[in-house]
Amino acid sequence: IQKRLLAKTEAGEKALKPVYEKEVNNFRTLFDFTDGQKYRNFRDEEHFCNCYPFIPYQFELFQLAIRGLSTHNAFEGRHSSVGERSMLGVFQEVAVQIADDQVGELATFDLMYKGISSSLKSHLLSVRSAEKNLDDELAIRLLKALLLVKYVKEFKATLHNLCVLMISSFDQDLQQLQKDVEGALNTLENQVYIQRNGDVYEFLTDEEKDVETEIKNTEI
Repeated sequence: IQKRLLAKTEAGEKALKPVYEKEVNNFRTLFDFTDGQKYRNFRDEEHFCNCYPFIPYQFELFQLAIRGLSTHNAFEGRHSSVGERSMLGVFQEVAVQIADDQVGELATFDLMYKGISSSLKSHLLSVRSAEKNLDDELAIRLLKALLLVKYVKEFKATLHNLCVLMISSFDQDLQQLQKDVEGALNTLENQVYIQRNGDVYEFLTDEEKDVETEIKNTEI
């Protein structure tokens, strides 16, 4: 998918080289997950230019996300089997969506949700409810990301790892991002869109949400 996705123009590569030189020593700090499976980072300048604005982990993680959702019958009818062609389409759609962003800005993992949202079964569409009822944009974006990784057992949806998914720029204030993500997760948990098990957050399907709401409303 990476090879087929983007072909940078000469001007594009020229614009990206200074970004690579400035940020190359920060890649591990920015994009490494502290728990669960490890994913390949940018190998070199050529790899960076070919992948940008995507991050290498996103290709494998999205593939695992699609596979997990498909295994759990999350897609309607003819969409039940999602292959490389469909995945490529999702990445291309995201690339078009952020085409006007400044150099140095990044595609966040939640953006992949739009490309599959029309194929999802109704019990996974609480994102639509959140979009109608929540004013917190980051909370909605996190909910989309948590839906994508719900069935990826290799990915641990901890605060740190979710922050990695939400990095939108090389210049982002990571301490502020962590505070914002933590606040958004608290909002989602209080509204019973997600649940927390220890340090791990999990998207709730409609059925799971009903059970969790009943538990919270039960007096002991």
